[in-house]
Amino acid sequence: MENLLVGSYSEFGIYKLTFDNGNLSKVISDNTFKDCSFLYKYKDNIFNVVEGPDFENSFIACRKLDLSVVNSINGFGISPCYICLDKKRNLSYVSNYMSGSFCVFSLNTDNSLDKLIFSKKFTAHSHIHCTELSCDENFLFITDLGDNKLFAYRIIFDGEHFDLELVSKYDFAENAHPRHFVVKDNDIFLVTENSCELYHFAFSKDTRIKLLETVSLLPNNVSNLPNYTGCSIKFNKQKSLLYISIRGLDNVCVFSITPTLKLMQTISCYGNCPRDLLVLDNYLLCANQMSNSISVFNINKNTGALMLNNTFNIKCPACIITL
Repeated sequence: MENLLVGSYSEFGIYKLTFDNGNLSKVISDNTFKDCSFLYKYKDNIFNVVEGPDFENSFIACRKLDLSVVNSINGFGISPCYICLDKKRNLSYVSNYMSGSFCVFSLNTDNSLDKLIFSKKFTAHSHIHCTELSCDENFLFITDLGDNKLFAYRIIFDGEHFDLELVSKYDFAENAHPRHFVVKDNDIFLVTENSCELYHFAFSKDTRIKLLETVSLLPNNVSNLPNYTGCSIKFNKQKSLLYISIRGLDNVCVFSITPTLKLMQTISCYGNCPRDLLVLDNYLLCANQMSNSISVFNINKNTGALMLNNTFNIKCPACIITL
């Protein structure tokens, strides 16, 4: 049995669920904060963003595993949408979508939120969406959806003062809108929102960001329309497959990545607006935000292919993590 948390765009904020043998059941919901659209677990704490419409109502919260609030702190940006924890330096990185900014918070000895130690404002058109560390934890990758860029920064931190040194960037075509990505060794796999494409990059301190290949996520007979948008991207446990959700088409695509990208399957998400994916050993869970549901798929252990098991009703799910 697994314990899961689901962040939602609703007055309930966060749901705690159990997952047992392919079946979900609700344990509790917590309405301390609404619109908890992104969650991150670090040791015995849960971090969640609250996507407020302005500076006053946008903040980050730290909770215990029972969802009781340890503390919260102003996000120093508008609509925080992503959190990445730097375990090496005990720091929290936060992407602010509407204000186009990036913030770094130090953590206390109990891993709760301490204070803002660094912030960076990009351009007036920027929408910072995702931040992830390189595998050696010396570099930080940041996507700017609004300005169509992927940045690679060297992290400079002496225990007190933080800074970022730009070492490389990649410029996407206009309106590609780079969204989320995952990192494996020296490879970055990134999904674009508006152009619905999957990008495969290599990165090293010597070659910087290097594009290896790009594939469309759309079927051959479907043209790119504004309501078809790439969304979530996740590895399987072995990091040999990618699972990618597409809103509008309401599909989940399965790609093999060894050695090059190859589409293995496209399947309906059995809902509307597949916002996030969670891959477990033998299952994939898809949070369908607009249809108020989570689709549970069986994963074929030999091929990685998906087959619908069941669906579970829940209000506006936006993010799923394990406890």
